[in-house]
Amino acid sequence: NELFPLALSKRPSFLPVAPFLGGLDGEPILFLDRESNEDTAAQDAGDPAFLRKFRAGVSDVYGHVRDMHRVIFGSDPCSLGEVIFVPGFQFVVRRDMALARPRGVWEALEDLALGCHAGSYSLERLSIVLFNTSEAVAPPASWGPVVGCPGTGGAAEAPASPNYKEPFNPYEASEFWRHVWHCDPLSPFLRSRENTSRLAALAAAKLAGRPPPSGGRRFEE
Repeated sequence: NELFPLALSKRPSFLPVAPFLGGLDGEPILFLDRESNEDTAAQDAGDPAFLRKFRAGVSDVYGHVRDMHRVIFGSDPCSLGEVIFVPGFQFVVRRDMALARPRGVWEALEDLALGCHAGSYSLERLSIVLFNTSEAVAPPASWGPVVGCPGTGGAAEAPASPNYKEPFNPYEASEFWRHVWHCDPLSPFLRSRENTSRLAALAAAKLAGRPPPSGGRRFEE
């Protein structure tokens, strides 16, 4: 395996087990989850060559990752930027990077992964940030419930995951997360399209109990 000579010679703190662009001297190919599938060309303008994206879908991984980050790091999920990760959760990590987190943190993460299979997908997305020791983890005793993971967070009851239907509507999902997080979860990209997006109009009509819009208004798809 070519990665082991690289790890031994350069001793990187974190080395993804992934294809590299331009050989091992290039950049590893990394991924993120889309918030929506609207106007993907505009979303992807200016992206680095190494970045790939998974489509948004009814599992709403984009939202669940932010909820997991909120629990583990005590962060504001609505201001969290793009979460780039190593698909497959495979990497070579220098020993001191793993030891930089207290043992209790790793044990709590193990309990979280074993106690909630659905949550393991969110933990995979945090593969890079978990070893970024400049970002402090909240004390595990303070971790609250994770959405979609019954039994997490001590005595508090974890909210159930919504049952979305295809096609996935990110504006509908934002209403759920707004209720859970008490902040506006929409990215600036989707917020700027609220007045022209048919999906936003459909979500607003559903929330208000109105019939869906007829299409007499011009919408972006």
